[in-house]
Amino acid sequence: MKIDVSDSPIARHDDFLAPRLAGFGIFCLSGKNDHILMWSHYADSHKGICFGFKDNLTGYIPNEAPLYDSDIIYENEHPYIEIYNDFSAGRAYASNDQFKNFAEMSHDLLDAALTKKHIDWQYEEETRIISEEGPGPRTFKPEGLSNVVLGMNISPEDEQLIKTLLEHKKWEHVKLSKAHASRAELGIKIIPIQ
Repeated sequence: MKIDVSDSPIARHDDFLAPRLAGFGIFCLSGKNDHILMWSHYADSHKGICFGFKDNLTGYIPNEAPLYDSDIIYENEHPYIEIYNDFSAGRAYASNDQFKNFAEMSHDLLDAALTKKHIDWQYEEETRIISEEGPGPRTFKPEGLSNVVLGMNISPEDEQLIKTLLEHKKWEHVKLSKAHASRAELGIKIIPIQ
């Protein structure tokens, strides 16, 4: 960024922020199930599957610690620049109470690290569920899952496995679809499986 922050409060927050960030679990979701790049990047080149969840997924995830959901904010600049500029101009973190200043800046830096990405990722339409319970696998209640989309290059064995799993009573409400190459454009279409 070509900004020297070595002597600023932002640098003094490093020791606080690094272990705090490592203590979060983040579950990333997209608002799209038919974006060809998403399938290429995150579903093993169309061989994987896509889970579709109901709104308010946090209500379907058992968790001991607080859960938050946040739509990602996409920006051109590094998320810390605004915080640095606000501090430098005296618009924020300028109280006589140094603890309050540290706490507010820590909160804003943590929030920026967890909820902001470069604008080039905007096509993902990402929402994150953030858990203070830490990283690692999580479970969700079966009612939270609404649909499953099979990738267009899924193996016959994996397709049959998913179909067999969805026959279980707890998944009977889940709709099944499959991605197909679109003939009219260089994209994909999601078609329900009857």
